Amino acid sequence: MVNRDETLERIKAQLWVESRNYPLCHKLGDQGSYIFVSITQDAESEEFYDETRRLCDLRLFMPVLKVVEPIGNREEKIINYEIGKIVHSVLFLCNVCQLKTLCVIN
Repeated sequence: MVNRDETLERIKAQLWVESRNYPLCHKLGDQGSYIFVSITQDAESEEFYDETRRLCDLRLFMPVLKVVEPIGNREEKIINYEIGKIVHSVLFLCNVCQLKTLCVIN
């Protein structure tokens, strides 16, 4: 069982320790070669590259994480993820500003 306040980094470290109890653990690569994937509350499959995020902050549909080797260019995907976070933040701020403007006008 994992505490909901654990970071993905800590969960992955615990997983690698636990994997030593299984016969094919020698087939696993380095922890850094893998990422977590899950289904979010928006019904989207999301790859989690930022391992400093806590489990409770991921907005998962169900508390289930899958460990996979990322397909494609990892660095490019991380940059796209960061750009997406910035765009989302800007859109959120724009919406807040519009609401404030509407409240002032009325």
